[in-house]
Amino acid sequence: MQARKAAKFAPEPEPRVATEPAQIADDYISKKLLRVRKQLARLDDLLDEEDEPALIDRLASAIGRLSEIERNLAGRPLPGSRKPAPDRPDRRQSRTGIMLDDPAQPPTMPAPNPQPVDQTSQILPD
Repeated sequence: MQARKAAKFAPEPEPRVATEPAQIADDYISKKLLRVRKQLARLDDLLDEEDEPALIDRLASAIGRLSEIERNLAGRPLPGSRKPAPDRPDRRQSRTGIMLDDPAQPPTMPAPNPQPVDQTSQILPD
């Protein structure tokens, strides 16, 4: 009875709390990605050895499904789903070179630079 009471009041071990949830998630993804890639390699080897059309079809389907999982785990987007970086000028820029930041606001033109007047070349009447 004493042992039960002593066990009841003994300090409980602290529960393991994830201090770095991002690290745990990265570890899981890394392990899962490694496992999927190993399975893909194994299926590729089986596909190379197979001669029966029905089994080749099943192996190809399995490779396709695993490849999709691997793409998601690796963080690669579907082809064409990510826009490339703009390599041409912004479409809002007019041919005059004025950038329209806010289409609702009219563009402001820079003030013209007045040309200095050459005083020595003017002819004054006598």
